[in-house]
Parts: sequence; C-alpha cells; structure tokens
Amino acid sequence: MSASWLPSSGTTGCDISGLCSLWASSAAVDGRGALWTWGCNGSGQLGLGDRDDRDRPVKTSFDRCMEVALGEDHAVAVDADGAVWAWGAGRAGRLANDAPDGSPTPLRVEVDEVARVAAGGAHSLAWVGAKAPARAPGEQLARAVASRDRVDAAA
Repeated sequence: MSASWLPSSGTTGCDISGLCSLWASSAAVDGRGALWTWGCNGSGQLGLGDRDDRDRPVKTSFDRCMEVALGEDHAVAVDADGAVWAWGAGRAGRLANDAPDGSPTPLRVEVDEVARVAAGGAHSLAWVGAKAPARAPGEQLARAVASRDRVDAAA
C-alpha cells in the first residue's frame, strides 16, 4: 500500500513504497526508489553526509532503493541490483564494512543477491537469495551480516 506525502520542498507529493522508523530516526522509500530520511542523525544514520538532525524528510543521494531498515544509530538498505549498503554508527561491526568509526554516507557491503534487509539495536541482517522468504526462520536463507563473513543464522 502506498500513501501520498509531501517532501521537505513542499512542492509535490510522492508515493511511498516503504517506511520504517526506529528510536528517533525515520526513512521512507518513494515509488521511484529514492530514499528520504529525517529525525536524529548524531551518528550519520540518515545517510545525508553529515550528522545534523532533520525535522522534515530530506531526499538522500541513495536511489534505486528497494528496502531500508533502521537500527539504533545505523541504517542498511538493498538496492534494485540486490546490493547492500550501510551507514551510520560502525561500532560492533554493524555496518559490515571497513568503517569501524561509521559513515554518514552509504557504503557498499560485500554481499550480493540480497532480497530483504532488517536491522536492530546493534545488528544488521540480510536475506540472501532472490527467492528468500520475507521471514526466514531457523536455518533457511537468513544470513547475519555482522562482519565481512556471512554467518548462517542458527535455529
């Protein structure tokens, strides 16, 4: 289901194809695959290249977004090619890339053919495989992205 909303420019409405919010940050994917973010940004979790908070949706440079998930102070997204991108706080390996200090801009994660992403307080998940289920219980196709290594989720 999509909804109409006004971006920060206030000039035109956009159809939302995805929406998520966690803690004090929010993100939306519009019908064209553009990613919009707003809220707290102390760790760069909005993906706007800085760490300034935003009180209205701002379009990021990340386009062709299929899905986005927010963690406590980081974000992870999958693009139309099945590539995973992560940004925000990097401690504890939550970005699964070479940015332990974090990044305020999306960085490519070395995992391919991802169908879905999810994030929690200090972790990110990617469902690997084009036919991965929306929820991958037990030992199915779930892969935890906690470092550069992909680890099978345990039942």
